[in-house]
Amino acid sequence: YSGKDNPDPWANFRMSEAFGVSAFKGCLIRLSDKYIRVTNLVKNPANDKVGENIKDTLFDLAAYALIAVCLIEEEEKSEQFHDVINMVGKHNYDNPS
Repeated sequence: YSGKDNPDPWANFRMSEAFGVSAFKGCLIRLSDKYIRVTNLVKNPANDKVGENIKDTLFDLAAYALIAVCLIEEEEKSEQFHDVINMVGKHNYDNPS
């Protein structure tokens, strides 16, 4: 959570971009970390060393999955926007076809 005063709700996920990793891929990394945590807790509930039980971890997995959907939709919209800009830029207004 990036805070109520931050206009970008995904700011924490965008921090991965400083390392050359898209926010979407950074979110996938967090998902994989949580998945590994779930598998470790299933093997042995005593592996809970940070006070986050399996149910909490599953809620985190669900939330990260939804955030990943939002981030990938954002990337798709950005790509579509750039495609339109590129199309407009290539149009020859002097010689319409």
